[in-house]
Amino acid sequence: MSCFDLTKSLCEDIGKMICRYWWSQQDGKDKCHWVSWERMTKSKKEGGLGLRDLHLFNMAMLSRQSWRLLQFPDTLCATVLKAKYFPECSILEVVAQPGASYTWRSILLGRDLLKEGIVWRIGDGTSVRVWTDPWIPRGSSRQPATHQGHAIVSKVSELINPVTDQWNEALVRMLFSEEDAHSILAILLRQGMEDFISWHFDKRGQFSVKSAYQLGVAIRERSLHHDASTSAIQEQGSPLWNKLWPLGVPSKVRLFTWRLAHNSLPTRLNINRKQIELDTRCPMCLRLDEDGGHLFLKCKKVKALWRERCLEDIRVALCECKSPKEVLGQIWTLPQDKQVHVVSLLWDWWTARNKVNAGEKALSIAETSAFITKHLMDFSQDQNTTVSLAPVDPDAHVWKPPKQNFIKINFDAAFLQDTGSGAWGFIARDEAGSFIAAAAGKLDHVQNALQAEALACLKAIEGAADLGAYRIAFESDCQVLVGALKSRYYDNSYIGILLREARSLCYTSFEVSDFLFCRRTCNTAAHLLAQFGLKASVPFTIWADGAPDCVAGVVTSESARSQV
Repeated sequence: MSCFDLTKSLCEDIGKMICRYWWSQQDGKDKCHWVSWERMTKSKKEGGLGLRDLHLFNMAMLSRQSWRLLQFPDTLCATVLKAKYFPECSILEVVAQPGASYTWRSILLGRDLLKEGIVWRIGDGTSVRVWTDPWIPRGSSRQPATHQGHAIVSKVSELINPVTDQWNEALVRMLFSEEDAHSILAILLRQGMEDFISWHFDKRGQFSVKSAYQLGVAIRERSLHHDASTSAIQEQGSPLWNKLWPLGVPSKVRLFTWRLAHNSLPTRLNINRKQIELDTRCPMCLRLDEDGGHLFLKCKKVKALWRERCLEDIRVALCECKSPKEVLGQIWTLPQDKQVHVVSLLWDWWTARNKVNAGEKALSIAETSAFITKHLMDFSQDQNTTVSLAPVDPDAHVWKPPKQNFIKINFDAAFLQDTGSGAWGFIARDEAGSFIAAAAGKLDHVQNALQAEALACLKAIEGAADLGAYRIAFESDCQVLVGALKSRYYDNSYIGILLREARSLCYTSFEVSDFLFCRRTCNTAAHLLAQFGLKASVPFTIWADGAPDCVAGVVTSESARSQV
């Protein structure tokens, strides 16, 4: 699947085989398919079962080959393919020619999906076309929403001021709409960096078959005129489904609840809707037609069971719901133990109903209630696992001075979502905890808190270089940023340019440097400085003679504790 295009008809045939296997369950007999294949291939957080659409999965695996050719152009395979099929252009621009091998044509099919998810990270802007390339990191198009009109600007480099190496803000606001201009001005620029391609639908900018498949599903949903967009793959899903799968009950009970929410249980009315003639009366009471609402909430016998379990008030509330999904949503508003209790009741009542429907003797309400109690005890025992806790370090919440002959710089950032602005602050102290220097300042056109933290890190590095220090420990309470600085996983992300510059500055400015993570309580001084920078009326402030009033008390107390 990773090298060859499996035809859509073949993938559909395999999908039908999977469906027959899923719904037959016994004796190899063909059974009714109660839920569509399209819905079953949605992720669990979107109300599906997470089964794979084989055609889209095939395309996602093929797109990985295109990504490798794009990211590693010097490999033997990439060199041979380029010489044969696209010597004068990029793989993103090549068109399949007659006589090309089936493998190459398959890779180009995956390339089409890849193009829907890539985004250019701007360095000098010379490689990126303003109006046709995806370079604005937002939504699904990643292209300007503003029409080109009579604008003669063609490359992103023409939007950059050659003197400051920053955006020409006046030109950007003149050419683009307010929304486009705001997004463009928030893109970071750094001198000497080249443009490169990243994967838009991953916070680290790294391609994965999983995210490519999710992108393919989102595009399929959009083409079918469903309420979905490619940006939906970055969402966390509906709480309705997110709360179902971690529920502390066996898998078969969770699957039953999923079918109940989709109204796909084989009740007699549901079977009758499949054009099958049968007696639609409820097998438990033999009075009214059996649908989900009657069977689980309104049948006179199930009412007695709800009362037996002291859940009558919950049953009345569920009767007010207008759909099975509303019933499930109402259940999730209950306390955790009540959720398990209600789901167990529904499951055991369905089991009792199936026995009666198969001709067996009906259980009494007391017997059914006893089964519910037994199952609740079993579920509880399964959940009560012993977890060993690591010992807590008593010094974990206390600021620690650096090693001998080192300087420690704590830095932090503040971010305001509404205005897209922020601030930074850092403080330098020696091995005795004594104050050396501090600074704070404002940030403009910030996308999010992580970008603000990365910019604060750069300010701290530049400040350390100005101090003339050569052994530095940088400390932050942002664990994601520290991990990104100490690895290469985030180098293709929207903060990748900042991470690369930070490492480069450390390499050229210091003899030894390291990045450390600390808890927020150990970073109080830097946090207060960032808050000061947010409220200050000047772009930045530097203190070299003594700690500022806003952190003087913190510095003194932390220095005293460090000497104990």
